[in-house]
Formats: sequence, structure tokens, C-alpha cells
Amino acid sequence: PNVSHSQVWSSLEGIGGAGDEAVVEMTSIEEELLVGGTFSGSFPLGSTVLNSIGQRDVWILRQDEEGEILQAHQIGSEEDDVLASMETDGFGNLYAFGEFWFEAFFDTTLVELDKGSKGIYLSRFSTDGKLDWVNVISGKALKVAGDMAMGPAEDLYASGYFSDTLSIGDTLLVAKGDPGLFLSKWTVDGELIWAGSYGGSGAFRARAI
Repeated sequence: PNVSHSQVWSSLEGIGGAGDEAVVEMTSIEEELLVGGTFSGSFPLGSTVLNSIGQRDVWILRQDEEGEILQAHQIGSEEDDVLASMETDGFGNLYAFGEFWFEAFFDTTLVELDKGSKGIYLSRFSTDGKLDWVNVISGKALKVAGDMAMGPAEDLYASGYFSDTLSIGDTLLVAKGDPGLFLSKWTVDGELIWAGSYGGSGAFRARAI
């Protein structure tokens, strides 16, 4: 079902912290609402209180139709982190796509970059709130997470743009443009199916799928 911003803010009434919070993504599955955004400082979500690691961290919650918070997740590094997109599959698993700096905690799991200072993440949280996996897309130059979508066969498509080169799994992409587009296809278990670089002369930016 479609969910409006007014419905989200109504259901999240009374939630707020000491810093700066924002809702940037939302989706729903059956009778559950999944909402994500960014925050700084201390941010209470039900019985869980999140404290930002850096300047701005990512928060994600899952709540039922009565407004009870079932899960609260945090993705945080030392700088401003980004939640670009969220998706769910037919089993209710949650997928998050965005950006982090240097190293980041996904709840209690530490994920580190192998190159560059900023990376793109693609992650899955299970229906019971566990982090199933995180894949990191890395490179030494510009890289930006654009959008993610679930395909009809329940494969994930993740897009964005980059300069120079980009490492996605075992695939090394060279930018076709400055910046150029990238598009990747993944299984719901986090296995890369393919990744491609697209563009031409000039600047190309993927913002939506």
C-alpha cells in the first residue's frame, strides 16, 4: 500500500531527539511500516535510544499497525552518512542502500572500506532484526548512491554515479563520463549478478530507477 508523509508523521508522533532528525525513505509490507532517515545526537525510538557516532547517522525502524516499534537500526560512521533507498522482499526482509565514510557500524557490526574515504553500502536486515549481510562498493574518487529497486523476479537493482573507477564485487568499472552512471544487479542473498558502467562525453548522474 501507498503511505503518505502525513501518515508517517502521525504514526511517529512523539518520537524525536536532542539533535536534528529527518525522514528520507519509507515503505510498507502487509501491516508493517518501515521508515528511515538521518539523525544527530541522541534519538529515542521506542525503548531503544540511538546515539550518533558521527555528524549524522542513518536510522531505520519497523513498526506495526498499532504504532509499536518492532525494530530500530542504526548505520553510523564518523561523518555524514546517507540513506538513499530502502526496499523489502516478499519475505519481509529490509534492504538499505546508501553511503558511509571510512568505517561504519551496522548496529553492532563494524564494516571497513578497503580503499578511498567514502563507500556505498547495500545491506539486508532480516524480519527478526538481524543484519544478514553488507556489501561495500568502493573507489578512490567520487561515488554516490542513487536508487535501488526490487525487480519482478525479486532481484535487486542498485544505481548511482562515480568518477574514475569503481569496485563492485570482483568487477572493476571505469567511468564513461565525468561522472558516469553505474547499474548493478544482485540476488536477495547479496550475490552480484552483474555490474555495468554507462555514459558518454559530459556528466551523467543516476538518481532513480
